Amino acid sequence: MKLAITGSNGYIGKHLLDFFLKEAYCIVGMQRNYLSIKNNLSFLYYDLSDNVDFSDHKDIDVLIHCAFVEFSQTNKNADTVNTKAATNLISECSITRTKIIYLSTFSAHESATSHYGVNKFKLESLFKDAGHIVLRLGIVVSEDGGMFPQMLHTIRSSKVLPLISGGHQPMQFIDIKRLCEVVKKAIHYKGTVNEFNIGSCDYITMERFYNKIILKLNLKRYRIYVPIWIMFLVIKFSKIIGIQLPFNNENLLGLKAMRYIETMDSLLELEMPIFYSMDVFKLFLLKVES
Repeated sequence: MKLAITGSNGYIGKHLLDFFLKEAYCIVGMQRNYLSIKNNLSFLYYDLSDNVDFSDHKDIDVLIHCAFVEFSQTNKNADTVNTKAATNLISECSITRTKIIYLSTFSAHESATSHYGVNKFKLESLFKDAGHIVLRLGIVVSEDGGMFPQMLHTIRSSKVLPLISGGHQPMQFIDIKRLCEVVKKAIHYKGTVNEFNIGSCDYITMERFYNKIILKLNLKRYRIYVPIWIMFLVIKFSKIIGIQLPFNNENLLGLKAMRYIETMDSLLELEMPIFYSMDVFKLFLLKVES
């Protein structure tokens, strides 16, 4: 079977590429930076701003769409770029009869207010209406990227930990190994469901997550509970005085819109074992002490 992966050099894309190469699939890596060609791996230059050219790859069975341009002050047209790219992929894949698996996020829902959540939610509709599959993902974690290493660095390096809105945001995780298995299941799925919620069947709040890591590392840290409206004011003031903060309005809007998503039915539909936040958390804890 031949797969194409957009954003194959990205955080999730590179893991999928390595996984499916080991599974002996033929892979087309679709990215802007040149990809060294080897057995079962070919390269197709791809930029979301350009129309895709499948003239040399008309035999692709499944396309896994990971690439996404995030909105920022330097990428104000990101939503338009992502939407046009999705429309183009759907059109071209209809010609080659290629199945698309679109990787979305739990941040995408009708109550989302961030560009990220709103745009992802809109793209979901485009792919579902065209008969393709949407995998809506919780927080994806691995040893080499994602939220876990970032939060671990924050906990280790700072004695004061701000908890926005009390740290009550529900977090549902999936480790990269499970995600690769889920995508494999979706590739071969023959059922009628075309959207799946993929993540732990329960959740852990951000405050509980911090507490578990602090306990594991035997650290003493001070927690400050910060109302989210104060953080919006901080961002506004920082812009006035020209200070660059490590977070922005998009991050806060994403935090504000976080909610628990039911996942058990989706996992069972794909014949995946159900799992819980501690199953993922334990994998991470094994690396924390190293």
